[in-house]
Amino acid sequence: MYAYLTWAVIFGLIWLILYVHREDLRYEIIFSSLLFLPFGLTQPLFVPEYWNPNVIFRFFGLFDIESLLWCFFTGGIVAVIYEEVFKRTLKVSKYGKKARHHAYFIYFCMISVAISIVFIKNFTNWSVLRSLFIFMIWGFIYFVIYRPDLIQKSIISGFAFMILYIGSLLFVNYVFPGFILTQWNIQGSLGIKIFHIVIEEYLYAFLFGIGWSIVYEEIKNIKLEQFREAQ
Repeated sequence: MYAYLTWAVIFGLIWLILYVHREDLRYEIIFSSLLFLPFGLTQPLFVPEYWNPNVIFRFFGLFDIESLLWCFFTGGIVAVIYEEVFKRTLKVSKYGKKARHHAYFIYFCMISVAISIVFIKNFTNWSVLRSLFIFMIWGFIYFVIYRPDLIQKSIISGFAFMILYIGSLLFVNYVFPGFILTQWNIQGSLGIKIFHIVIEEYLYAFLFGIGWSIVYEEIKNIKLEQFREAQ
């Protein structure tokens, strides 16, 4: 019953270590965490088609605190995981109106994807998770064209987060035997497993690490530009 909460707490500890250790990145960690926090409300889109975790704190019968915590912590981790791995500091560049408009465009795309996923969930027989993967892959292709300078950071962030994700999941399954077996719906996946974990989890972790590291990099431009204008 406490497995999902424990998983969120593990990411919380990693988040806290990064926050304490990297004083120069604290603003990025907090901002990215708050930015990704609302995505914790999307949990009903994947339950019970893909997985059905036991939660302790639920409100309005649909949403749970564990998912909000999970999104808050992972959002902050992915934003700075590249800088931590390579012990780099944040590079601040000058961004013009074009970059700011592009960041607003990303906001619009994120909202559009959320609306599309809700439509797919309620009015089609498509897999919500696989549809999300398609959106994420197309998004990555778009960024490869627009921001090729971020390719290295995004791919390394993807692999680094996937290692954290799978490692923490295996640890939780060790502490709470059967967590992976009982909480994931094998019928909602391709059925391919590595270390008893469905392949979709690896793909999600990798694509999320890639996607959010780039999306955050673009969205923060708005805040940096506004900060400069205020000076």
